[in-house]
Amino acid sequence: EDNGGTWVYFAADFYDRLDYICKFDENYPLINEDLRQALDQWCYSVYAERMDAYIESLSSGEAVDRAPEMFMQGEEIDEVLNLVQDIHLVPCNCRKLSGRCAKPTETCFSFDNTITDRAAGRSLTKGEAKEIFRATHRKGLMHQINSDWRTNGPAYICNCCACCCYPLRLAQEKGAKGVFPISHSAVQREEAKCSHCGACTRRCHFEALHWGESEVIINGKARQKVELDLNKCWGCGICVETCPANALTMAAI
Repeated sequence: EDNGGTWVYFAADFYDRLDYICKFDENYPLINEDLRQALDQWCYSVYAERMDAYIESLSSGEAVDRAPEMFMQGEEIDEVLNLVQDIHLVPCNCRKLSGRCAKPTETCFSFDNTITDRAAGRSLTKGEAKEIFRATHRKGLMHQINSDWRTNGPAYICNCCACCCYPLRLAQEKGAKGVFPISHSAVQREEAKCSHCGACTRRCHFEALHWGESEVIINGKARQKVELDLNKCWGCGICVETCPANALTMAAI
């Protein structure tokens, strides 16, 4: 920290050290699988404990000292990158620790003032950042950004899955949908356009779009019906462009 113009450094605790090791130590994947799972469980429990009061304050509408995450749509990336100068890429600590899916891990962006002399990772041009962002979108990762980015500037973008991401795992456990992370929209489907191909079901992390038990006739042939449960939609928006029939849109809530 900056102490009157002099930088003062402190030793990391094990929680912070584990965060660094899982992302940057090439030997971390060689650790025994049972031990890695135990480390993930321990780290998540510490994270959940540290976040408990914060989420309680958000859910109660109380003032907090840090703007919560919010879902951003893929088409907003140009607007975000136009507001920043420096871009840093670091691995996703959640997927590095959890390893519950095969989604890519080189996915997390830090911007401008959040990049310090102690930051690891690598610098990116805006073109490189845009290409990595698009790659994460194609892989079905959801995009989260600090919710005050339009007023205070973008601080970070995390590209997340629901199975590994600590914030989303905790939000599901706490029932904090729409509050942490913030969501401003939900999916809408134009029934007449839907071909019930199921492409959206493979993208949805929360089973808002899922295979139902009934059938529907499409072009004279019976197909299993894709159902939409809006109560399960978190508003991430990654389902929209995967629909070949353009039956899905995002609508403000």
